[in-house]
Order: sequence, then C-alpha cells, then structure tokens
Amino acid sequence: RCTVRRSKDTYFEEYYAGATAAGIPVIGAYHYSYENSVEGAIADADFIISNLGGKKIPIYYDMEEQSQADNGAAHVTAMMKAFVNRCRELGYEAHIYTNKNWYVNYMYPDELKAMGCKFWVAAYGLDDGTMNEYYKPNVCEYIWQYTGQGYIGGMGPYDMNALYGDIPTPTP
Repeated sequence: RCTVRRSKDTYFEEYYAGATAAGIPVIGAYHYSYENSVEGAIADADFIISNLGGKKIPIYYDMEEQSQADNGAAHVTAMMKAFVNRCRELGYEAHIYTNKNWYVNYMYPDELKAMGCKFWVAAYGLDDGTMNEYYKPNVCEYIWQYTGQGYIGGMGPYDMNALYGDIPTPTP
C-alpha cells in the first residue's frame, strides 16, 4: 500500500527499496479510499501520484468501505472510472484492487474491463497462510491475494499474492 485516506504509508519507501534491491518486481501500489464522490476519487488519484516520487509503477484503486457500497454499484463504478482516468491522464497505468464480494456485488467489472482495467482480487478462504486453489476467485483476476497470513523468512504476517500475467516493467 502506498497511501490511505490522505496519508502515505510510512513503510512504502522502505518496502519499495527493499524489494527492488532484492530483485523482487514491484507489481504495483494501491490507494485505500474512504471517499464517496467522483471528485474524491480524482483527488485520491492526485494524492497517490504525488506520493510515488516519480516511480512509474501500476496504481490500483481499493474501495472496500460500507459507506461506499451503500452508494450502489453504478456510483462505485463511476468513482473507479474517474480514478483510473485521472491516473492515465497523468501518465500512469491504473487498475482496480478489490475483494471477491465487491467484485460480484458492488461494482460493474465489465465496464472497467472495457477500459482495459486489470483486477487484483483478494479472496482468502481459510486464510491460514497457504495458497489453496479451491478459494481462487476465478473472476478474471490479474493478481489473486490469497492470504493475509503469509511469512517470508520467519517474518510476517504479510499479504501473499499470485500473479497471472506479465510482470510490469517500471519506468524511471
């Protein structure tokens, strides 16, 4: 995560530097939103871009708040489109991070797919730190976040993801 509300994640730069130093591809950064308007979604796009420090990595928009869902799928989708379009206007690749429940019930993914959006979908199942294909969402995801309980070298817990496509190449 790069940003949430109007705050930068204090670990973003450290994690980004560590991943790149270790040769681990950075597949994107996401902004967790609390906004409820199209104008707020555009402001979210401007905010994350201002905090990337010029790093040209894909950006994902994450909406999971009940107050957003209460506005209905058409409104949520309009916000997502506005975020993606603003990022693209500013020269960034932009897509959607969501969970399976939101993908199915609170947005119109086909409209976003028509714009070329990819989906980073969280679906944990038992969330025991392992990847169990039984819980794979199979909703045309590009990235599947399969657990929030992953450990690497005894450190964690971390979100763990599976990529189903090409690794993006960041541009300086």
